[in-house]
Amino acid sequence: MSASDQLSEAFNPAAEEGTPEPTLLRQGLYVARVTDAIIKPYKTGKGQAVFLTWELMDDEYSGRKLWSKCTLSHESEKAMKFGRQQFKDICDACGITGAFTDLTLLYDKPCLISVRVEEGDGQYPPKNEVGRVRAISAKGANGAVKEKAPFNDAIPF
Repeated sequence: MSASDQLSEAFNPAAEEGTPEPTLLRQGLYVARVTDAIIKPYKTGKGQAVFLTWELMDDEYSGRKLWSKCTLSHESEKAMKFGRQQFKDICDACGITGAFTDLTLLYDKPCLISVRVEEGDGQYPPKNEVGRVRAISAKGANGAVKEKAPFNDAIPF
């Protein structure tokens, strides 16, 4: 089939469902993995970033996707430092400790991501943002993260 500006069958928008409004995730910690990562320049030409696609692995939201970016170079030292810190956290969470260039090394490694809600500004609705990324220290069978019990040094005798 070659490219064309004509559909092979008629499309009737009146008979179709539109895209449902996305539901926001609650702010909190989720198990997720990177499924795609690309580096590309900002449209402004002032730097470049790694753009990451995250897929949630928690039972309730399995398959749900979120996106984040980490600025690796920028004319603003502050923006670059913050982005490189974020990217280091992701590398640590994925178990990558040495220098690398292949972003596919980040793929499919379960991490603990902090998800927050960024309030809308009237023009855009509220949306989820990926915050800090950490390694998973303890994981239950269903992918839910178990909090460590607080240290108790009371001697029971």
